[in-house]
Amino acid sequence: MGDLIAIGAYFDDDGGHWSGSAYLFGYDPGSATWTEEAKLLASDSDSGAHFGNALSLSEEFLVVGAYRDSGIDGCGAAYLFRLDQSSGTWQEKHKLLPSDGTRYDKFGTSVGLSGHHAFVGSPWHDDHQGAVYLYGLVDRPLLDITCNEQDENVMIPGGANVTLEVDVASGDFDGYPVDIWILARSVTGGSVWSSGSHGAPAWLPGWGNVYFTGGLFDFSATVLDRPLPIGVYAAWLVLELNPNGVPETAYIIDFDTVNFLVLP
Repeated sequence: MGDLIAIGAYFDDDGGHWSGSAYLFGYDPGSATWTEEAKLLASDSDSGAHFGNALSLSEEFLVVGAYRDSGIDGCGAAYLFRLDQSSGTWQEKHKLLPSDGTRYDKFGTSVGLSGHHAFVGSPWHDDHQGAVYLYGLVDRPLLDITCNEQDENVMIPGGANVTLEVDVASGDFDGYPVDIWILARSVTGGSVWSSGSHGAPAWLPGWGNVYFTGGLFDFSATVLDRPLPIGVYAAWLVLELNPNGVPETAYIIDFDTVNFLVLP
């Protein structure tokens, strides 16, 4: 990966006989040389695990296979490392195991990375039919939007206040630049209420590009607290990784919805 490479040494003995290790080398263009930057071991090094038999490296993550790790009844394992931007060190974050691993599955024989996901191959799973497992690499933000403190089957008497409340827990996305969209649509009337940094909440004749943008953080807020006309409504709390003021499906990290009915 660019000026950084990862090399496995799965017969290394530092954590026990044939426990294995992984080396990271960085390229110095000034001297045109590769220099060792780190040697990584599993936090629970196991003799014969063959940690380092497969590796996949990105700018932020490193996944290391250990197909002979004891795992779940000897099925194998993989380890996720993440670069700490402040210290420049690679830190083990998770030990990846299959939910249905069995002895000799060889889980961790192959590994791969794509964006914020890791893939782990298990070629002997289910009587040698094989399987591939997909893992999310970061704790996703937790989004919650409620109407009058309810998530579903919300019925509000006419004239009573409709209270929309939102909660966001940033998870591993803390500080990432995002757009946060809070929208409520009148299914019967076709108008949209939007809340955000571009002005006070208001009913609009169509979709309104009104949103909050900035570094993601934990917060809770009441975004609507007033009566609404009789009708059927749907509300969304949407988190998008591409903060450009335009909602784009490809960049949505997560969303939550609540439907409610305002009675006569």
